Amino acid sequence: MNFRKIKFKLIRIFFLLILTSSFSQQEKVNVKLDNKNGFKDFKFGESAILHQSYLSKLKNSSVEYNLTHEGERGYKVYDYNNRNVNELFGFYWTDLRLLFLKDQLISIKVDWKYDEELLPDILDDILYKLQSVFGPAEINHNILWDEYLWSGQKVKMKLLGKLNAKALEIGYGKSTTFSLEITAPRLESKILYNFESEF
Repeated sequence: MNFRKIKFKLIRIFFLLILTSSFSQQEKVNVKLDNKNGFKDFKFGESAILHQSYLSKLKNSSVEYNLTHEGERGYKVYDYNNRNVNELFGFYWTDLRLLFLKDQLISIKVDWKYDEELLPDILDDILYKLQSVFGPAEINHNILWDEYLWSGQKVKMKLLGKLNAKALEIGYGKSTTFSLEITAPRLESKILYNFESEF
């Protein structure tokens, strides 16, 4: 064998190792997110009855969750108001909303509101800590915001609120809020249509 063939084989092996390690790392992220299956004490699929003493039904929540006929299909949105459970990584949230479909939890949304000077550092800290638990996030650059996404096989998580360069360039201003959304789209499909969708 000549030197070129050996070099070519080593390069192929190197790229295969990189490709394999990136797939296995993504697989670990998926497993961690799916194993968590919720947020704090909330698990997807559980009933609102388990937390009823801390839930209050939200009115006019259809717009926020893109629900045209909220009650018709069995969707209900609640605000969680237990002040003993109100922080993530030491940062206190403003709102925690729970979306139930036919009395099964399918979505959790956590909102934070901070002074515009503090928010970027807090958001970066939460992002760093989430990535240390669930691995690197996929980044979607929207018109004004960057979304950080993690996808398991059954659970998805999205951190939203960091203004991107385009927003700053057009003088959009500074943000004072950000949110974390955790959803179970396969469970929602199963409840609605009696099958599990693949996303």
